This record gives sequence, structure tokens and C-alpha cells, in this order.
Amino acid sequence: MEIGLSDAIPLVVSIKTYPGELELGALTLRPLAGLGVGLAFIPGVTLQAYFFLVGIEVPLGDTQFTAFGE
Repeated sequence: MEIGLSDAIPLVVSIKTYPGELELGALTLRPLAGLGVGLAFIPGVTLQAYFFLVGIEVPLGDTQFTAFGE
């Protein structure tokens, strides 16, 4: 499980879960699913947006980096 918090405007908070890994030849794929909320604060108004995340990550070799799409 991963919990993320942005430091930008709008503020975005998300929770992701990784149900397992899939092997596609030499490629390892890590599907993910999650929920999130975005908040923007404008004087006198607070805007909210809720969203569902679906994506996949691909680890990049023996590094700590991944390529992903959501």
C-alpha cells in the first residue's frame, strides 16, 4: 500500500494498493488501484474532486525507479 500527499496546489491525497506482480516475458508489471481526493482553496471557496486510480508500474532494472501510467 502507498499513501501520497502532494505539496502543490491543488492539494492531492491518494491511497494506492498493489495486488501483485505480472511477468510478461522479461518485463515485470505491477498493477495498481486506488482512491484520491484533490482540494483547491480559493478565498471563500473550497473545491473538491474525488477520483479512482487504475494504473501499472514497470520497475527500471536494479534501480529504485519505476515508469508508470495512471
